[in-house]
Formats: sequence, C-alpha cells, structure tokens
Amino acid sequence: MPSERAGECGGQLPPNESDVPKCEIRDVPDEAYFDGRIAKLAVAALGELKEKRQPFFLSVGFWKPHAYFNAPKKYWDLYDRSDIEPPRNPAPPKDVPKIALHNGREIRNSFKSRPGGRPTAAETLALRHGYYGATSYADAQVGVAGRSALVETINALSEQLSKTHPRSGTTRVQREK
Repeated sequence: MPSERAGECGGQLPPNESDVPKCEIRDVPDEAYFDGRIAKLAVAALGELKEKRQPFFLSVGFWKPHAYFNAPKKYWDLYDRSDIEPPRNPAPPKDVPKIALHNGREIRNSFKSRPGGRPTAAETLALRHGYYGATSYADAQVGVAGRSALVETINALSEQLSKTHPRSGTTRVQREK
C-alpha cells in the first residue's frame, strides 16, 4: 500500500509522523488514500452519466473512518490533541447483553503483546485524534462527490425548467475549480 500512495505523491512518500499502531499521519493529497481516489472516480462517473442525459443511480462507498486512521495530515491538523478527552468510562455498560459488545480486535490486535493488551493513555488519545481526522477526511470526500452530484442535478433541472418555462431564465451553478 505505501508504494501505491507514493505514486500519488510524485513517487516520494513523506514520512509517517505517528509512531502509534493503526495511525498514519502523512502530508499527502487526498488522492494518496483510497477514499480520495474513490471520490475522484465518483466525480468522473457523474460526468459520464451527465453526458447520457438519462436517469441513473450511482452508489459510492468509502472506507473511512475505520482503522487504520490514515487520513492526510491536513485533517489531523483540524484537531488539537490537547482538546481531545480520554474515554470517560472504558468499561462496558452495566447489564448489557454480551452479544451487544464488540471485542475491538480491529484496533486491539495491534496492542496484544502489551501488558493488558491495550494502548497507553497517550496512544488512546492518538487513536481518537486519528478517528476525528479520518471522519473529517471521509466527510470531505463525500462532499467532493456530493457537490459534483448536486451541481449536475441543479444544472439539469435548470436546463429542463428553462425549456418548459422560457421566462424562468437559466440559473446555473458553477463547479468549484
């Protein structure tokens, strides 16, 4: 995977600024990670569908904010780790059915060789920080695809309205460059 991301970064992958398992902080463009490329492909697909000028359904799925927490650095930078609070109560809720609990292996497997098999308090904050950054990254990617879809939909409706109601004018939304 690092070699794949290096291609999106001009062949040179910047260093990982995190030493916490399941966290990766690199100063790379959105497309260096899978979800950024998916958003870019979704926008391209919307452009192709627009040319067909017929109804369509397009489903787009993103990986984030699941671990690994590897969003581009600019999304980590949206949050100050000193403002992030540790979990208030890491114990399971009282009387919860066992089937409702998740063992956290997605993250905890990286810490199983540690005493207690858990991250340190500082690593827990880093993981939470990564989750926040990954959530903002996912939100931005949904926004990239969503803005494109909205612009295309508004333009199509505007064109249709101007054909059926000549006095309506043609209000068009311009895509951000």
